[in-house]
Amino acid sequence: MSPLLLAALLGLPAAAQSPDSILSACETARSVAARVLSLETRLERDVVVADVFATSPAPERRGCRISGRSDEDLIAAPVDDLFLALQAMGWHLVLEYMADGPDGSVVGMTVGPALCIIEGNWDGGDDSDTTYVPVPGFDLEVRCFRRT
Repeated sequence: MSPLLLAALLGLPAAAQSPDSILSACETARSVAARVLSLETRLERDVVVADVFATSPAPERRGCRISGRSDEDLIAAPVDDLFLALQAMGWHLVLEYMADGPDGSVVGMTVGPALCIIEGNWDGGDDSDTTYVPVPGFDLEVRCFRRT
């Protein structure tokens, strides 16, 4: 599905103006997560945020963080859904900031002065145990800080 079609279907502005601050990037991600994932999140301002892809020693970065938890399995791919919605609004994917596995995904995106890392975690099951039932739901965190 094209980003413009997705934006239209979700009622998102297709050519959104870039956030002018790190905080406004978090606020945008929070608003989109509420709309696209039906997820209530908590916003933390001016916190030390982890850049999971930084080489060691990782520099301390200050920024903002949104986090939320869903106890339901209504969304099959929460990181992908949020990423696609933000991309439709003009955010840009950073290929060096991508990872995916059975228990979660990480995607990096830039917008305005911000680099935002979107991370989702869930119970991906146990391939060695056919009787194991995964715990439903997912955790989502978005960390934004000034890109260098």
